[in-house]
Amino acid sequence: MPSVLVLGGTGFMGSHIVDALKNTFDGGVFIGSHRATGVGMVPIDLTQFNKVDQYFDVVINAAGYGVVKTEMDLDRMMRVNYLGPASYLDRLTDETHWIQIGSAFEYELRDRALTEATHCYPRTQYGISKWMFSHYLNATDRVLRSTIIRPFAMYGPREDGTKLIPYLIESQLRRCEVPLSSGQQRRDYIYVKDAANWISRLVTRHLNGDRLPSVMNIGSGRARSLRELATALSGNIPNFESKLWKWGSISVRPNESDEFYNSSDLAAQFGFTESDAVTSFQETVDYYVKHS
Repeated sequence: MPSVLVLGGTGFMGSHIVDALKNTFDGGVFIGSHRATGVGMVPIDLTQFNKVDQYFDVVINAAGYGVVKTEMDLDRMMRVNYLGPASYLDRLTDETHWIQIGSAFEYELRDRALTEATHCYPRTQYGISKWMFSHYLNATDRVLRSTIIRPFAMYGPREDGTKLIPYLIESQLRRCEVPLSSGQQRRDYIYVKDAANWISRLVTRHLNGDRLPSVMNIGSGRARSLRELATALSGNIPNFESKLWKWGSISVRPNESDEFYNSSDLAAQFGFTESDAVTSFQETVDYYVKHS
């Protein structure tokens, strides 16, 4: 049976990728994490560059530090997003296929419509650290097969509570007011399970002999304002009270882009599809209701 290792497999996106892979590969899925304990867990601490001797057909690097606004340790960011994966990459055999979960923040966000050909000129520390590994991956002189996946914004169960969607939901469940900007910023959001299921299908295609592109964006292909997104979400929240969301009570963050979205159909050409938004919002709300 083929073996797949998911670095960061206990995190937000990584845990959903693991769930999707297990539906197909079952015992061939392994989770790499510094919190690793139990069957199928591989102890890997990307901040310590520890050695892993086990062979895997595919390595998916879903590890990341700096997406959550409380993650501000720049040394840890560089180790988790760049130095640690690069150290592990150097010890792999050429037969392993590396799937890198990058970020739309690797691109020049002065452009609104982004494709895989958009210039990479990250302006955040997180984007810089992710791009540094992407650049290392592409610049290595080894014959290593790799695919860089650059997701746009995602939502769904298990997302950190400081992110927009769970932040809005929790404010309603706890009946507390939350300060918000105008919400006019326009972003491209997708459901995390849709992305994870698609990545699982990519792994199957690779193992069946299909050649994957070197870079692919994942996004809906449309930009929606944060306030529009919140309005759509509100219909799934029990006993919703609009007064709890204080739109316009704080300023937009300095240098924040007004709008950017995925303008490429490459992922769609490789089978990416979106589930019904009402269903995905309901599943997300139900998760936070259960865990509140």
